[in-house]
Amino acid sequence: MVGAFQLLSTCLLVLRRLTRLLFALAAIIYVDDTDLLLRAKSRELTPDDFFADCQQAVTDWGHIVLATGGYLKAKKCFWYMMAWHWVKGVPVLRSLGQLPKYTLTVPQKSGVPAAVPLRCVTDAQKTLGVWSCPSGDFGYHLKQKMTDGHLWVERLRRNKCPAADAWLGFRYSLLPSTTYGFSAITIDPVLLEQSFQKLYRDVLSPLRVNKNITRFFRMAPKRVMGLGMPNPGIKMLSHKLHLLQSEWNQPTSAGNMLRQSLEIFQMETGFSANVLELDYNRYSVLATDGWWKQFWCLSQRYSVSLRLSSKFLIPLLRSGDRSMMDAICSTDIFTPSDWIAINRVRKYKGLHSVGDFILCDGFTVDPWVLNRQPGTSSRVFSVEKPTRSDFQLFASAIRLITSEGFRLSTPLGQFVSRPHRLSPWFVTPDRSHLYKALDDSTYL
Repeated sequence: MVGAFQLLSTCLLVLRRLTRLLFALAAIIYVDDTDLLLRAKSRELTPDDFFADCQQAVTDWGHIVLATGGYLKAKKCFWYMMAWHWVKGVPVLRSLGQLPKYTLTVPQKSGVPAAVPLRCVTDAQKTLGVWSCPSGDFGYHLKQKMTDGHLWVERLRRNKCPAADAWLGFRYSLLPSTTYGFSAITIDPVLLEQSFQKLYRDVLSPLRVNKNITRFFRMAPKRVMGLGMPNPGIKMLSHKLHLLQSEWNQPTSAGNMLRQSLEIFQMETGFSANVLELDYNRYSVLATDGWWKQFWCLSQRYSVSLRLSSKFLIPLLRSGDRSMMDAICSTDIFTPSDWIAINRVRKYKGLHSVGDFILCDGFTVDPWVLNRQPGTSSRVFSVEKPTRSDFQLFASAIRLITSEGFRLSTPLGQFVSRPHRLSPWFVTPDRSHLYKALDDSTYL
């Protein structure tokens, strides 16, 4: 079915940010639960054309399901449209009222298509047992799990099970249900801890334990006279580590998405070192909330170190080089809010290291880096729309990490990796002729 859908419709093609490897992600399917993933073919595509592509893809999938003897129940279907607008350089998801008024339909057995509702990007829906929404807020999932947990405790209290049976239910029923999806979701560790401690306190009486015992004895191992109730933050971290151990660098959809998301995370923060070993409290402002940022937070919170092989890090361009954000943050002159603005222009320019804006002599700043023209790169940088003040701050940062004359005091060494900035200059294989590509697609 998925193969036929890929042939008929435009599935989601994902290009890795650094390696530029392409893989397809058409849908997320488990038994009868299906999520189709569609993306605009280009940034220039109009909303009307994009919706027409979406409608065609949904129609294709509906016909495939009908051909296999099933059909899509309209009342169980819904869809989201994710579109952004920029507010002072910051991308913001459009609300339901800001989106065009489209009506998406699914094919039916009767031959008359049925309309399905458009949900707001903050409206969480349950798919594969997890309450999620495009905005990335899993607060509703935690709320629902805690509601279900307290309901379980109330039923346990009314039935008055023996303590031994109640503990079995706690460990093999309540805990697995409330921690389901921990490998995928992202929740503030403080909120997670508070929610579970309330649930633990509520369940203590039915377990025949004084509910007023301190948090230490709830969580302490049995060998020191504790109850051994699991720490939810450590539990979530262990689930994520297990996912990495199982899927990392594997030729699977999960393995590809983990690698893709890591490259996005690395390019967003702008460091060449292992970001997960940097100080989370200091540098986390450079990362958008997401899976890797949550993993970074939890690993440092519980003193867990994840070391990545050098082949998974962003390479530097020249000997003596360093990443731009490392050079800027190490000055201790700019504030974290300044870092965000400078980083926004860096991504707009398609830069990573200091060597990316230094000319071949090793110490002169390329004048191009100080104008407001976007950069070109073989890597895929995020879409950015810096403000005027962002550009001014970026120019000040370049002057600070070089000099008043925009020259490095210590020149960079030889190139150690292939430049990712696209150059108009080409050389013949025998190195006898040098060519320059012109704007009219001719060569000089």
